[in-house]
Amino acid sequence: MDLREEYLEHMKKLKPMAEDLPGELPMISNVIEESAPGMGVKITMHLATAYRGIKVYWHSLDGSILLQDYARGKWPVSPDELKETNLHHLPSNDLRMIASSISEVAAGMGIQITLRLAWAFRGMVTHWHNIDRITEAHRNYWLMKRYDLGDVTGRELAMAVGISQRRSEDILSGNIGGTHIDSRQIRLFD
Repeated sequence: MDLREEYLEHMKKLKPMAEDLPGELPMISNVIEESAPGMGVKITMHLATAYRGIKVYWHSLDGSILLQDYARGKWPVSPDELKETNLHHLPSNDLRMIASSISEVAAGMGIQITLRLAWAFRGMVTHWHNIDRITEAHRNYWLMKRYDLGDVTGRELAMAVGISQRRSEDILSGNIGGTHIDSRQIRLFD
């Protein structure tokens, strides 16, 4: 197994709780969990990674009684009727993008989960917060652990995880913040 595969396997072990997520993400995760038990945090992290920093306006589902009934949990909608619903039936590009991304993680559930989210957050704007603080700690742990084995260089590790060699060296030296203060800069404020 090459270093990249080893790193990806390590990152799959990352299992944060919904409460660990920033901003509105725990609420989003809980709504997803209702439709896809055991997948709430995983799908939310996938969406937060794909759309970090983006604000989403959750459009009303007023245009379609079928979509409203399904989103509210009324189940006169048969699975066959839902299969006929495709991305083009969703009322906005935001919802189409989210449904498409969810389908990458939970095949066939993108529209269902997106409709539940649209109903729960109808008319609201939510922000997909950055989750780097969660993933970076896990990544940094793997970098230090793997480097301590002594059979790889900082450069090889940097390439495996997709960061610069300088950033890798900072992490391995214990300077995780990556900030070095030059004494000449301090004198500017005296």
